[in-house]
Amino acid sequence: MEKRLQAALLEGERVRWSGRPAQFRLMHSTYRSAVVLTWLMSVCAVLLVAYFLAPYYWSHTLSGDLLLAALVMVFMPAMLSVRPLLDKRTLEKETIYAVTDRRVLAIVKDEVMAMPLEGLTAVAKGWDGTCANLCFGKAAEIPEYKSRVYAMSGVREYTDELDGILFYHVDRPEQLIRCLPEVRFSNSGLSGSISTAV
Repeated sequence: MEKRLQAALLEGERVRWSGRPAQFRLMHSTYRSAVVLTWLMSVCAVLLVAYFLAPYYWSHTLSGDLLLAALVMVFMPAMLSVRPLLDKRTLEKETIYAVTDRRVLAIVKDEVMAMPLEGLTAVAKGWDGTCANLCFGKAAEIPEYKSRVYAMSGVREYTDELDGILFYHVDRPEQLIRCLPEVRFSNSGLSGSISTAV
């Protein structure tokens, strides 16, 4: 068992299932629009900064303060445009999911997100015959194109309290669902309530 998962367990807690996100395409059809829009907005912001700085550059009056402000204005869109790539790497390489006899756990880098199993609802979205996003709690209510963002941070409404966890692009999710009593397949996806019974 991975050390990060072992360290996150409570005393006497047993793991029923653990896994990671399967590799996925950055430009999957569900997310393509959001990624392309982010990149277009970043390019527009950089071009806008360049447009306003060009007269100062050509007239040789570009001061250090103005250049620093321009670099800050370019840095933000540049970071936004790289974010989808960084999120993909984090999900595929630095994320662990687990269901124990007590809780649902998502470990993203060094952050442990956990919710008790009792009364928790599970819904699978984006089922492609092999992989699906498993949504626990309020994660079931978020639009699918925001799944990657919430897989990284968990679902929190107005406070820091965790209201939902999303297992992103889990391979063979039926194996996970079968280890959870009272969870069933349906025509629209996989859904049901989770019982804490073993």
